Amino acid sequence: MLAACDRQVDADYQGDSLMRIRASVAIPLGLEGADLVPAIAFDATSPLRGQEDCWMGDEKRFVEVGVTGDFPSNFTLDVFDPPPPEAMRQLEDGPAYAVGAVTALPREHPEGLTTAPLDNETFQEWADRDRDTCYIELDDGAGYMAKSDSACIVLHACTLDGDSCLHRELSCEKDENFVDFHDCEVVGSSGDATLGAAGYSVNYAVMYFDGPIEAGTPAADAYAGGDAISAGYHLYRVQLTAEPGLPDCLQSAFMEAAERYNAEHDTEWDFRHFFTSVPPAEIEPTLEEHEAFVCEYTRVLQEGDCRPIKKTYEEVGPESISIELGALTATSYM
Repeated sequence: MLAACDRQVDADYQGDSLMRIRASVAIPLGLEGADLVPAIAFDATSPLRGQEDCWMGDEKRFVEVGVTGDFPSNFTLDVFDPPPPEAMRQLEDGPAYAVGAVTALPREHPEGLTTAPLDNETFQEWADRDRDTCYIELDDGAGYMAKSDSACIVLHACTLDGDSCLHRELSCEKDENFVDFHDCEVVGSSGDATLGAAGYSVNYAVMYFDGPIEAGTPAADAYAGGDAISAGYHLYRVQLTAEPGLPDCLQSAFMEAAERYNAEHDTEWDFRHFFTSVPPAEIEPTLEEHEAFVCEYTRVLQEGDCRPIKKTYEEVGPESISIELGALTATSYM
């Protein structure tokens, strides 16, 4: 189903605005000049996902906005609707909430996208595509090597029913241990172009709380310096600070997750089987195995409070802002 997404009309006829953002948006390289419209993209998890106790964030659900001005250079957007139910999750110490980002979509686009495979056949197909796109097989059969010094990323996006997909190759800058998803260029694509978001805001996050948050709670500490937070929409400037090098806790988490997984499943795998596009050839994990390992790894990170990238939130007032779009949202970083 394609969304009706051109709301360039008088906001007075659409009800009260729940949030207003005055902004300009920098469209990533390779997509300049495309016919795009803004929206809010909320993270959601598919009801078909097997790991019910692990938030996977494998869907984007879009909320349409009213737009005035000249998108993307100088415009105002108004949000009239709360996030969809699929995007809501529960705080342990407070209300349900949703996390979103400003995005730019083709004028005709679906109501949401799935960005991760939901069955093993698709999982293996995407893994093969990633490998063929980003790596070269060595002649002596010794393995694979990367095609370039830049980070090669393949973003997959499908309609929620999986009937139509877009596969987009990005080239991103990187240093020894960190890929900069702020700085990517689209270098190739195949599939349904109407599924191609130009990116998601990497320096601003949209939050929605369906009830107030009390002062002094962990959520209040994270988003408001300990102060109480009102119900409804909030816009935050997000500052990402990467630790120099690869933190010791990250290496330890890899090893701990592998040890737990192997003990439970009587295997002898390590993180290379799950966190690279070219795992050792003798083992190719299934989707179920991959999900189980990633969830175990996420739990270890949370238990040890290991945060390779520090995120700092500052609520934004009515001033005009400049939004950068990237391959991942600011809140996607661990």
